[in-house]
Amino acid sequence: MEYLLLNKVPPVVPLAKISFVLMPWNRDPDVEPLPELLNTQQSKLTASRQLRVRKIALHVQEKLDRLTNNSSRAANSNANGTPGSTHSRNNSAKSHNNGARAETEYEILCGDTLLPLNMTLAAVRQYVWKQSAELVMHYRRRVVPVPVTGAHSHSHGHGHGYGHGHGHGSGHSGHGHSSGRGSR
Repeated sequence: MEYLLLNKVPPVVPLAKISFVLMPWNRDPDVEPLPELLNTQQSKLTASRQLRVRKIALHVQEKLDRLTNNSSRAANSNANGTPGSTHSRNNSAKSHNNGARAETEYEILCGDTLLPLNMTLAAVRQYVWKQSAELVMHYRRRVVPVPVTGAHSHSHGHGHGYGHGHGHGSGHSGHGHSSGRGSR
């Protein structure tokens, strides 16, 4: 109302931040657990409510890469007597590729729910976490679904008929029904 009557803009409220804990997913005995990203003194992270899950996956990937590079550099420095520092110059050039790799290699979960990459922290807290306690999320390597062999394997690209793939459109009609399977 002040804006309309007095031509004043209300003060900008700083974006609220959300604190959360990011831990490795260790509930699946068939999957090799990933290391913790932070030590126990730094286990809590704080970020804007508008931060997307995609950025958290990128953070996980960068931290894990740094952990593996540090362990390999330590081994190299013990063997050669000089610490390896050539990786730091290449990191900025690789950052664009790392985003795509993080999206395909890592998953972020809240409780037992796999989070969509475009979901914000605010939405995770409101619609998935639904608790007043500290938000806890987990990361793991993406679970690759095992291909199912069976009824659909005989009709792919052989032109046997079966009601699809008769040259209409791009040739993909009838073959897109496998997208619903998997970990989503």
